[in-house]
Formats: sequence, structure tokens, C-alpha cells
Amino acid sequence: MTKLSSPAYHTSDLSQFCDEHLGPHFNFLDGDEVLLRYSSQGMTHARSSGVLRIIESKRTGEEVRRSQREVLPLLARAIELAVQDGTLAAGSGVFILEGESPYDEGAKISRVKYSTSRAAGLILDGPHNYTRAQVDRFVSCGRCQRAETVAA
Repeated sequence: MTKLSSPAYHTSDLSQFCDEHLGPHFNFLDGDEVLLRYSSQGMTHARSSGVLRIIESKRTGEEVRRSQREVLPLLARAIELAVQDGTLAAGSGVFILEGESPYDEGAKISRVKYSTSRAAGLILDGPHNYTRAQVDRFVSCGRCQRAETVAA
């Protein structure tokens, strides 16, 4: 499969500044979606039942940039620790969604895993193929069998 390089795209002046002016010792990450869904219970229960998903969306064949290969596993580890201590619910995590919006033909979703070795780079669980309905449930932090498999 041929990977597509990502064109320079900045969502804000700050994004452009960081990309152009921060030195090579910085990894600059401009994330796509951060979704936090609380349960229907009252706010006193919200923190222990919230699902947090950070989703980096890619078009089919688009490459994962170096900054994403470095930073996404660190975010995945932070979320993993928050799940372990009860701050966030199972199903939380960092994911890469690959497909063509609006995903009528479906998409592939991979979970980013943390590695203790910096040399390992980005480690993914997946990709798992999703139908359009499963993508919709996953993005809305809904429960579906396939999403739970990826999120487990």
C-alpha cells in the first residue's frame, strides 16, 4: 500500500508558528478529535464513568507523521493510567481512524498502544474493519461489539 504524505496544514496561527519555529527537539502534534462522554448518571459519578477517546483521523493511505508516532503512545499511556485508577472508564484510549469521510464504505480503526521502548515507535492494535454504523457508534463513544474489542 502506498502511503500519502500529509500536506502542510495549520488549523491556527499558533499551529503554524509551532510547526515552523520550534526546533528539532520538539514534536508538534495538532490532534484531530478529543471526545469525552460522561454517563447519564449525575456529575458525582461522571469522572469514574467517562469515556475519553483521542482520535487521529487519516485518509486512506495517509501516513502517520513522526510527531504523531512519538506523542500518541504517550497520550495512550496517560489514558491507560487514568483507566487503571478509575478516573476514566474502560473504552477510553487513543485511536487512529483511517477512511474516507463520511465513512459510508466503512473505515479501519486501530488502537495506539504504549511501548516502553522509544525505538519501538508507534504500536497499533488493529486495524479492525468497521461498518459506517460501527464508526458512528465508536465516534459517539457508544458501545458496540467491535468498538469494545478495539477498546479493551
